[in-house]
Amino acid sequence: MVHSYKNVSPSSLGSCRFKSVNDLPTPTDPKIKFNVHKEAVMAVIGPFGGFPGDFDYDAKFSQLKKYLDKDGLKYDESSAVFAGYSSPFEIRNRKQEVHVKIVS
Repeated sequence: MVHSYKNVSPSSLGSCRFKSVNDLPTPTDPKIKFNVHKEAVMAVIGPFGGFPGDFDYDAKFSQLKKYLDKDGLKYDESSAVFAGYSSPFEIRNRKQEVHVKIVS
């Protein structure tokens, strides 16, 4: 599951077996939308475990920004994404990350 920063909306990543968005099956729910994102260089902090909430994701995002600022890299804060890869039923070895787009 992927969460957009400060505007939480569940998302899924499509399988690489689909060559384009046109190859994806047509959703039966009109609220489901497919988005294609252009290639980008992303900075990532993680993976980290546990069952993080807003405070935890905010702390990780602040830590990531601190590292990027220290290295003089510019980033688009509005592109930040909270990515959770683990099922809510998975107790051990959970994996979450925070991503942000690097701008030139």
